[in-house]
Amino acid sequence: MLGSFQIEKEPPIFSHEIHANIRNIVAQTEDLNKIGTELINSKEKLGSRIESVIELNSKIGDFIEETIRIRDRLINVGKNLANELVRIEDQISTTNRIFTRIKTLGLFVRIEESRSIKYRPVIAPVVEKFFTLQADIEKAITGILPEVQRINEMIAYFKNTRVTFPESKITNPDYSRLKLFLDDTHRVFSEEIEQAAKIMNLAGTIAAEKIKLQKEWTDLSSILSKLQQMQGLITERASIPQPFQIMQKPDIVAINITNDPITFRPDAKTDITSSQIINCFSTGLFEFSDGVEVLPVLCNKYSMSPDGKQYDFTLRPDIKFQNGKPVGIDDIKQGIIRALSGPNFNLFEMIEGSEEFIQTKNSKKLGIEVLNRTTLRIKLSYPFIPLLSHFATNVADPFIDQDLPICAGPYQLVGFDPGKQAILRANQYYYHGRPPVDEIHFIIESDEEKCYELFRKGELHVYRPSNLTLKRIIKESPRSIQTIPELSIQYLCINCQKVPFNQQLVRQAICHAINKKGMIDSLLNNEAVLANGIFTPSMQTYNSKLTGYRYDPKRARELLKQAGFPNGLPDTYLFDISDNVPARQRAEFVKENLARVGIKTEINPLSFSRLIEKSYEGRSILSFRGWISDTGDPDNFIFPLFHSSSYGRTGNTFFFSTPELDKDIDNARRIHNLIQRNMLYQRIESIILEQAPAVFLYHRLLNLAINEKLRGFKPHALNLFNLRSTWTGLKTGLYKPVMSRA
Repeated sequence: MLGSFQIEKEPPIFSHEIHANIRNIVAQTEDLNKIGTELINSKEKLGSRIESVIELNSKIGDFIEETIRIRDRLINVGKNLANELVRIEDQISTTNRIFTRIKTLGLFVRIEESRSIKYRPVIAPVVEKFFTLQADIEKAITGILPEVQRINEMIAYFKNTRVTFPESKITNPDYSRLKLFLDDTHRVFSEEIEQAAKIMNLAGTIAAEKIKLQKEWTDLSSILSKLQQMQGLITERASIPQPFQIMQKPDIVAINITNDPITFRPDAKTDITSSQIINCFSTGLFEFSDGVEVLPVLCNKYSMSPDGKQYDFTLRPDIKFQNGKPVGIDDIKQGIIRALSGPNFNLFEMIEGSEEFIQTKNSKKLGIEVLNRTTLRIKLSYPFIPLLSHFATNVADPFIDQDLPICAGPYQLVGFDPGKQAILRANQYYYHGRPPVDEIHFIIESDEEKCYELFRKGELHVYRPSNLTLKRIIKESPRSIQTIPELSIQYLCINCQKVPFNQQLVRQAICHAINKKGMIDSLLNNEAVLANGIFTPSMQTYNSKLTGYRYDPKRARELLKQAGFPNGLPDTYLFDISDNVPARQRAEFVKENLARVGIKTEINPLSFSRLIEKSYEGRSILSFRGWISDTGDPDNFIFPLFHSSSYGRTGNTFFFSTPELDKDIDNARRIHNLIQRNMLYQRIESIILEQAPAVFLYHRLLNLAINEKLRGFKPHALNLFNLRSTWTGLKTGLYKPVMSRA
């Protein structure tokens, strides 16, 4: 009996790291409060400055108004001057006509003067005066004309010159709102300081109690050690067999999964079930927090070069595999190389030399360099924003390769019985301390009614109920249900290389033929949100302007006619689905919709593993598929699903791509400006929707039924089970040694 007690490790409660983190948080809160106090103290000065700004703003406004009035007067003067010049030009024109006649008359006067000898003395002085006047007039006109021309040019210049002013007035700063904000900030930080002080006092109390607990634990360990020695002596002297050992009942959390995992290898996972289990027993340089933010795990510090193309990672000194062997820097490097060799290579193909490595498997030219025993350098061909998130996907995690891989995560995979359960046990070598829960049992069961009964009895602690069962649980114990939006897209996958679905018009017809809203309302009321595109509403790249393909059977038949099928498609096509009741219900709904426009299908239920293998191999024509993001980044929706290099197991089971789309996807990966990046991904999404390689049906809501006695557990947007900080007082059944397959 005594042999079942572990006395070599301290009790897993309130580590020094947590206490240090609390102190840091309190210190940061106090610093923020000081800054808030300084802002409050500067509030009155800011008010007087704003009054000066308002006064100056008023003077500027008066100046602009006066300038506008002057401008308007100048415009009127210019118009009047232009009118007067027109009149002057008319007078000059009239004068020119008169002057022309005078010149003609002067010619006749000269003639008469030469003819009349008798009156020449009288006529000659008059003629001279006449010609003098003529010369003066000609000189005056010659002088006036350039001035008139110059004035005309000035008027034309004035007309073409515009004095513009801003249409909207300068807005005065709203000091009242700013004052309210500062007052609220000061109030909030004052309250937070009080709470922080309470937390700090509580943390101090817990730390003090921990010291007592550690002393008691040491005393208990000493007593147990002595008892074990005494038990050995008694057994030896009595010469009797070792007494039957009754082991302490472990603390178990039972989680439902509906099908067998495809693999336990972190580098080879491509399905959600495998990902969920692997995430519990494997870890890498980074891991996801409660959302899509990442936290360092196996590394305790990292740095990035200014150009974003070089990363240095420093390994923690206390990392061990689940068998006690230290994790070395070469193990980290080997994990990345394995990732580049597997179906998820696209997550790390931005590493220098990866393109050549994928072809030759020669790792010497890869931009992965061991600098020393604890530091790894990674060089990229281009800056890539979500690189750290890719390390959190478990794909590049270090592990010892065997049937049940040995990793470095909080739990160890110790048993797998296909079709029944996978068993994980707490890892005593986990760097952050042994996790509180002793074992995690992943119960493989697809029968909804059985899962409901197991949950009701307390034998199943976490499971995802379907729509009808969800309503029952909400009615019976509403606090058991927790819901968050899932970063996923569910779709009817169309193999774009199969005739006649290689025609865009046929695929668009299918999109118009399916009543997505009707499916959600009748079958998925509390489980889904209508999808008009690929990205989920919680993502920055979500485009609220997209309307998608409206339900329009008439339009669907018109498109089939344009494609050369006026009477519908000629054959009956296999429609592959996962073999469970909800999938069959949705498939029947889609089958009826397609039949109404002349597309006949035959529903083909398959086991989950056969379904995805068939789609990976390109043998499915139509199939229900879904994609749950690995990282929450738009690249993780677009590259694996729609790039030509992702055909098959990597994710592109539509077998659809175009050179132009590949180029856009490659460019999006290289953009460092978030706004430009998001705009390009939205454009890519629109191009994909136009090509219609799938009917994008809905985004799922993650509804989990969680035993109310389970603490610290909540749903994750990536549909992962984060059990590192979960604890419970639950005890389920008698402890039995688990079957292990090594």
